[in-house]
Formats: sequence, structure tokens, C-alpha cells
Amino acid sequence: ASTAPTLLARPSTGAGSKFSHPLPQTGAANNSSANFGTAQAGHFTVANTGGWMNRASDAKALTLEAFVNPQASHTANTYIVSHWRASAGERSFMLGINSSNTLVLVVSSDGSTTQNIASNFTLSLNTDYYVAAAFDAHDPAAGVKFYLRNLTSNGALQTQSLPNPFTTLNASPAAVNVGTYNNASGSRWKGLIDEVRISAEALHPSELLISTP
Repeated sequence: ASTAPTLLARPSTGAGSKFSHPLPQTGAANNSSANFGTAQAGHFTVANTGGWMNRASDAKALTLEAFVNPQASHTANTYIVSHWRASAGERSFMLGINSSNTLVLVVSSDGSTTQNIASNFTLSLNTDYYVAAAFDAHDPAAGVKFYLRNLTSNGALQTQSLPNPFTTLNASPAAVNVGTYNNASGSRWKGLIDEVRISAEALHPSELLISTP
């Protein structure tokens, strides 16, 4: 059975201490993050109400963003955020890391055909990061963009552009999950996640959470 992640009060040092504070855009205090632990036991689910990403007009572009701190090794992909159920017609997108801790975006154009797109960005355990992936169906040559910033070391924002394999994303009726996909226990995130944002457009770097004052 799955349980909700625990709330981690923002520490002054260590894991989660470098997540944005205050919150980008709103300026509100960011006093906590979600602690998913290392036992792969919990996630959040947001029901699909028939609006966003269930319309074909919204399925041409998106940007996925989050602050994360991976805290344990794993043998399969683990996911930060997903709009995906392992049933025909219900696959759309997933952002996570693979067994080598490489940032990956998995997408489907029709709910059945899938593509696993791996970046060149590898995350170290117990390190705070900003991560993002953007998908633009109108740009086949460079329509997938990955973003990574090491917050613990106060590094620069890194960007990688890759070809886009699809001309659309599937408008899945599945729920949105944070910390897993399809309630799959083996694919649940190990560590911290904070400030997940999904935008129905491919954001310019200046519009990303990490770039917004």
C-alpha cells in the first residue's frame, strides 16, 4: 500500500536547504519539501478532471520542473512527475532518473508508442538540484530540452537540446502522479521533491522557476 510522503521542514543545512527560498514568482516562504524516503512507499496523485492535457490543443508542448534531492540508488527508472498509466491510450509523459541517475524524459505520442529520451545530466545522491525538461512538438530538430542546476554547489544552469521524436503528446486521461507513475512501487522516487510545476508550453529559459525572481 502507498502512503503520502512526509513533510520535511526546510533545514538550514543539508538535504533540501538549497531549494528556492522564497518561492519563485509568488515570493511566499518555502518552509518545507516532500520527503519520499528511501523505501519507495509513497507518492501524490492529482486526478485528471478532463481539462489540462486531456485536450489535443494542450498536447503540443509542455515543461516539467522540480527541485529534487535523490537519496538512494535504484535498479530501474524512478520518477519525479508523470502523466502516465501503463494501459493503451493512457501514456503521455514522465520525468525522472534512470538506474545510472541520468535525467530522462519518457514520452508517448499515441498512448502506446513510447520514447525514452536520456540527457547527458547525471545527478549525485544527497545533492540538491533544480531539474526540468521541455517538449516542443513544433521543433523536431531540437524540441526536447533538459535543464539542470546543482544547487548545493551553486552551479550554473546547464542546458541540453535533443531532437524531438514526436509531433504531439498523447492527451491521456490518466492522473498526474508526483513521485511515481501508475502507482508502480518499484518506480517511486527515493529522496526529496519540492515545487513541481507543469506548464502547457515549452518555456524559454528566462521563464523557468530557477530563473524567475
